[in-house]
Amino acid sequence: MKKKITLKEIAKKCNVSTATVSFVINNKNRKGISNTTWVKIEKALLKYSYSKTKGSKQLKRIIFCFESSSHLATSRFLQGIDNDTLFKNEFIFLFNAISDNKNNLTKIFNKYNPDGIIISTGRTRKLEFDISNFKSCNLVLLNCWSDNFNGISILPADYDSTKKAVKSLIKMKKKNIAVIQPIEYEWQGYADRLSGWRDAHFESNLKINPKLICRPSKNKKYSSESENGFAALEKLINKKIKFDAVFALNDLLAMGCYQAAKENKKNIPKDFSIIGFDNSITSINLKPSLSSIQLPIAEMTSKAVQHIFDDKSYDENFKIFVNCDLIKRNSI
Repeated sequence: MKKKITLKEIAKKCNVSTATVSFVINNKNRKGISNTTWVKIEKALLKYSYSKTKGSKQLKRIIFCFESSSHLATSRFLQGIDNDTLFKNEFIFLFNAISDNKNNLTKIFNKYNPDGIIISTGRTRKLEFDISNFKSCNLVLLNCWSDNFNGISILPADYDSTKKAVKSLIKMKKKNIAVIQPIEYEWQGYADRLSGWRDAHFESNLKINPKLICRPSKNKKYSSESENGFAALEKLINKKIKFDAVFALNDLLAMGCYQAAKENKKNIPKDFSIIGFDNSITSINLKPSLSSIQLPIAEMTSKAVQHIFDDKSYDENFKIFVNCDLIKRNSI
């Protein structure tokens, strides 16, 4: 086994005192150490996989593996780590780090020697590579799951939250609730939301009109998700299909619905109510402001980090579904 490097050796390699290295480890005296020196020490700690669990107040080294650096959800996941936890522990963020290959994950474990790894996907999906050999106390799946993993997967409650939101429309005497889908919706989150929309009708003894399940034609190309929403709702309007409410599978689709309503002289919420999903900044800025289901991304991240600290092992596949609240605004 490779000998672990000591704090004194790190200090020597960086040509600084052991006290300076200790300040960096404990995130202290930031103003008294130049940025160049601070970064040099941080790089050395990472390069030599220095363990911060002994002789310091650092508790855990946690790796966040993100599927992408560009997906909106990525930045929102980071908001779930409170400052106290962030400063007292070592977090390493790796972007574009997920491929459907377990060898990549093995390399990350070997390189960084972490106390835990959190794998986070931008969209809720199943991981296709085998992670059955990884200890569940070292690995948490965030916004994704694996059939061969005995451990924790933390997921948004897309199905239950959608069903509850659609039932709230039904309680408002809405009987013809259209659902707006993107062209490509082969993604678990969208499938769960569509199922929630359907079951809200079934459990309320409300018959579903299949013509109210809307998405734009696959034969046409659309440059954005909002254009998809625009085309889907306009198709519904042009065919003169009766509807009094709309549930859009995401806020960008809802945004397109707003534009379609405007161009066809439809008033929201007088002519129809509308609910989106994601509670993005877009939802607040629309006029009228959009009611939307909020993804509990920060809470999901907090639970994932807490599981690393709990250091528990599981002998079964265990999914935690986090509730998504409906934020009611002026569109209903």
